[in-house]
Amino acid sequence: MIYESWPWRRDLLNDAAVLERWLFKPVSERRSVIIEKKMFMGAFAMRKLLESGKLSTATEARGVEIDQFPSMKKVLKHQRWEIHNHYDLQAGSKTTLPVRQLMNQMIHSFIFQEMNDDDVGSTSIVFTSDKTKDKRLMLIRVCAFVDLMRFIAMDNPTATIWRLDPETGERVEWRGHINTDNA
Repeated sequence: MIYESWPWRRDLLNDAAVLERWLFKPVSERRSVIIEKKMFMGAFAMRKLLESGKLSTATEARGVEIDQFPSMKKVLKHQRWEIHNHYDLQAGSKTTLPVRQLMNQMIHSFIFQEMNDDDVGSTSIVFTSDKTKDKRLMLIRVCAFVDLMRFIAMDNPTATIWRLDPETGERVEWRGHINTDNA
């Protein structure tokens, strides 16, 4: 549980800037390691902010667009880098994942690999978790992930409202921003 969120938010913003800088450097092993590490740690930080109730409920419900590719056959541990043999990269489709699900898929990744297009700065990460590896491979563009890091770092709710759901008796929580300028 995170008590004070500002150090996590600050680090997310700093890591987003580092990722953005490294996107435009020549492809190298060092660049790949930095991108992988910053994205993985960013996913962990975002999930911790989410689980600690430090983000608005609107951000928690936000969807993130990714590409997905169907699995063609079972992926074994020693074959995890042979994505072209296990996933149909020509049959990609767009889908939207909730923020929490995206973070979980990245944190529990079975495959987490950089893919570079010919253009400088158009780098993506392909990933799949240990539970989804035989179903699909997912792809997110690093620039889209950087945008998400910044969005989440800046989402600092100013109000929390609790109420009881009259049907279930469960406590329902809303976190967000209340405009007090008109009060």
